[in-house]
Amino acid sequence: MEAVIQKLFEYGYLNDERFVRSFVRYRTETTTNGSLRLMRDLSLRGIEQDEARQVVKELLPEDREVERARRIAEKKIREWTKAGKTEAMGSRLGRHLQQKGFPLDCIYRLLDELARDRSLDPPDSEN
Repeated sequence: MEAVIQKLFEYGYLNDERFVRSFVRYRTETTTNGSLRLMRDLSLRGIEQDEARQVVKELLPEDREVERARRIAEKKIREWTKAGKTEAMGSRLGRHLQQKGFPLDCIYRLLDELARDRSLDPPDSEN
C-alpha cells in the first residue's frame, strides 16, 4: 500500500498545493463566497490553514475580494429596494456578506464606502 501511495505522490496525483489552487480558482469563478469561507471549506477537506491562506491570498487578493463583495452588495441593495425592504439595509448587508465568508475589515470598508456614496439610503418617498 505504501508503494502505491508513494507512486501517486511521484506522479503528482496527491498534491495538496495543486488541489488548493484548483479548488480556489474554481470556487472564485463559480461562487460568490469570500476568503474566510474558502479557507473554512479547505480546512474541512484537511488542508493546513497556512497553506490555504497563502493560496487564497494569492488568487483572491484584497482588492479583488472587496470588488466581489461590492457586486454582491449592489445586487442585494437593488433586490431589497425593489421589494421595499430598505430598513436597516446596512446591518442586513453586513450580515449577508459575513455569511458569505467575507472578512469583517472588508465588510466595514465596503459599508463605509456605500454610506459615503449614499447607496444605503432609502429612496425618497416624499419627493
